[in-house]
Amino acid sequence: MARDKADRPYIDVVTSLLQWSLDSGMIPLICPVGRDTRGCSVILDQTEVTAAVSRALQPHKVMFLNHSGGLRSPGRKVLDTVCLPADLPRLSTASCLSEAERRKVTTITKILNQLPAESSAVITSADTLLSELFSHRGSGTLFKIRSWLGLCRYSSLVGIDVQRLLALINKSFDKTLKEDYFDSLQGRLRAIYLSEGYNAAAIITMEPVNGGTPYLDKFVVSSSKQGQGMSHILWECIRHDQGKLFWRSKAANKINPWKRGGTNNICSHQRVEIWRKKDFSIQC
Repeated sequence: MARDKADRPYIDVVTSLLQWSLDSGMIPLICPVGRDTRGCSVILDQTEVTAAVSRALQPHKVMFLNHSGGLRSPGRKVLDTVCLPADLPRLSTASCLSEAERRKVTTITKILNQLPAESSAVITSADTLLSELFSHRGSGTLFKIRSWLGLCRYSSLVGIDVQRLLALINKSFDKTLKEDYFDSLQGRLRAIYLSEGYNAAAIITMEPVNGGTPYLDKFVVSSSKQGQGMSHILWECIRHDQGKLFWRSKAANKINPWKRGGTNNICSHQRVEIWRKKDFSIQC
């Protein structure tokens, strides 16, 4: 353990053995023990050690385990996604979180600020660890640095590579759009949200409901970005801009429970219609 320029304790990680273990296909187990400047062994804070190792290795995802499987709201429901830095002030003072959990939120924020933009962190449980590692569907609390700078909003097709957008939609829905789809948007298009890499998009139209209501016509995220919080970032951007909107979905669509949060809906046997009356946010 060294000290930084401000004479604060600083955990310096020697990565050679860690990298050798990883290159050999082995998972290293690290005890939170280090040596100070005098060569004496000292017990270190395990969360700070995690932060130091993450800073040194620059991983794609950092995972923390707890017994509750994530951060929980006052109703004991797991908070699925935390967008930083927007949600930090709220969580830092949330009465539903313990002091240790609030410290962990602060530490995770520091970790992600030192990692690539595509990196994320998650708090989950040992029981759900495998699903976090090997599937797109997480079960804990995902932390992601939210930047809307990578999302562009268009009011027309001008400036959009329509063929790339079409390829994204066709691949995501596994079917081909009608040839006149983009022509049909004329006079109805309200906004197109599109990521810089054409891996996430949403198309909003204006429909003659209640004197004119935004309609979520398309919402797509490529498989390469699923599980990285891109869906939530895109959804937050839409919600922030539009305030209210409605959309239709097949009743069996697995994404419905995620989108229904804070909405009203009418459900039939084949189709569900959902509308959002007002904005909402994480409440603790």
